[in-house]
Amino acid sequence: TLSSKEAINLDYLPYLRSAVLEPLHQSVKLMDDYDIIKEDVDNMMEISTWGGQPDPYSKLDSK
Repeated sequence: TLSSKEAINLDYLPYLRSAVLEPLHQSVKLMDDYDIIKEDVDNMMEISTWGGQPDPYSKLDSK
C-alpha cells in the first residue's frame, strides 16, 4: 500500500542509507544482517535523495 511505502521511505531508508555509508566492516555487517545487495543500496540512494541534500557519497573516503 502507499502508506507502507511512505513509512519505509520515511522511517527506514534514512537509517539504512547512513549505516551503509559507515566504515566498511560495519556496512558489510549491516548489509549481511538485512540481506542487502548493491542494487538495493543504489535504489535506496536514488529514492531517498531529495533536492538540496548533499551527495551522500561525498562523506566517503575515496581510498
